[in-house]
Amino acid sequence: MVPYVECLTYCEGVPYVDFDPDLLRIRYALLLWNYGLRKEEDKARSDDEALMRPARKIGIIEDTEVLEV
Repeated sequence: MVPYVECLTYCEGVPYVDFDPDLLRIRYALLLWNYGLRKEEDKARSDDEALMRPARKIGIIEDTEVLEV
């Protein structure tokens, strides 16, 4: 939101961003479809019984800079 306000304050307008809402709708529809298929495969009757997406493994490698806050 801050960059938007800065553009309105200091620039002549807000820059155009190419956004296709149909692609976003398709993506979310496919995610829901896939969730429904996995739920059906697991024979889950409710959302609480359905398996969630596996957790991502986040690893720190040698090149990763770690800062303490």
